[in-house]
Amino acid sequence: MYNQLSHRQQRALDAAGVRYKISSGNIGNVFAIRNTTGALYVAKALDYEKIKKYELRLTASDNFKENYTTVLINVRDVNDNPPVFEKSSYRTQITEEDDRGLPKRVLRVSTDWDPLFLFVKDKSKLSGRQ
Repeated sequence: MYNQLSHRQQRALDAAGVRYKISSGNIGNVFAIRNTTGALYVAKALDYEKIKKYELRLTASDNFKENYTTVLINVRDVNDNPPVFEKSSYRTQITEEDDRGLPKRVLRVSTDWDPLFLFVKDKSKLSGRQ
């Protein structure tokens, strides 16, 4: 009788399986977990400027016992803000003989320290004039 009861319990346990959930630390529900596999994934966009680090507590349960673990997630910053021009058009004049103090700053676009690449196109070549 005891073996039969144990066998039934084991079958019930196998049928139920282990279930996983995020117990705490999931600010804004940014992360999600597959409750049957425990696979953790990003469910919403991360924003380094808002939250730099998450500390999630995960729970695994087989309906009889529970266990916990902590997952630390550090968000890396990327340049997600495009450069902004203060004006729609800029004009400047530089004489060909004025080579003192080169290079000369023609305009300033970005206020952060991200790299900025500027290309100047020769309008005469664009229109076919030489």
